[in-house]
Amino acid sequence: MNKQPGSRRFLWRLRPYYRQVAGLLVVGSAGGIVMNVAIVLPAVLLGRAVNVVLAVERHQATAGQAGVAALVFVAGTAATELPRIAKRYYLGVARTRFAASVRSDALRGVLGMAVGTVRAGPGGRCDGAGDR
Repeated sequence: MNKQPGSRRFLWRLRPYYRQVAGLLVVGSAGGIVMNVAIVLPAVLLGRAVNVVLAVERHQATAGQAGVAALVFVAGTAATELPRIAKRYYLGVARTRFAASVRSDALRGVLGMAVGTVRAGPGGRCDGAGDR
């Protein structure tokens, strides 16, 4: 695996931005872990519902028990989607806030430069500011 020589320093410089969104990253990651664990829940509940329906057919269970098993299956399927929604929301917000912080600091840095420094730089450096 080829490592770029400046990649560690680049990531190290981004630490303040990661700190700003650390809570969102933790909650989003936890949602992803719960989502991966809960993904088997609908299959298990469907198997249980099928077993109850087969028991009703053999007169070992009532129709009410089959209805409850069906409702539990629907509720379990809906509950499986909640961690997915949480993961997408919190990681999406973290990504947006991270990018906005980096952009605002970059703009602040460009606006804070002396005009002579910008004009003395190579052409195209700051959206063509050196070409005037």
